[in-house]
Amino acid sequence: MIIQASAHTCENMGIEYVRHLVSASMERVAAKNSPIQVALNLDHGLRFEDCKRCIENGFSSVMIDGSAK
Repeated sequence: MIIQASAHTCENMGIEYVRHLVSASMERVAAKNSPIQVALNLDHGLRFEDCKRCIENGFSSVMIDGSAK
């Protein structure tokens, strides 16, 4: 399962809150002995700083949106 969050979501909800949502999802999946893995992706990060912050906070992947460049 891939859970995506935007940089805007991380700012409004708080990156720690978003990260813990995924941790809770992983615990539920593991409790069911399911082979499903959970990943957290930053979707369309507009700034390098946002991508770096998400990586530092345990996101599985980041997608940098360079369309304005």
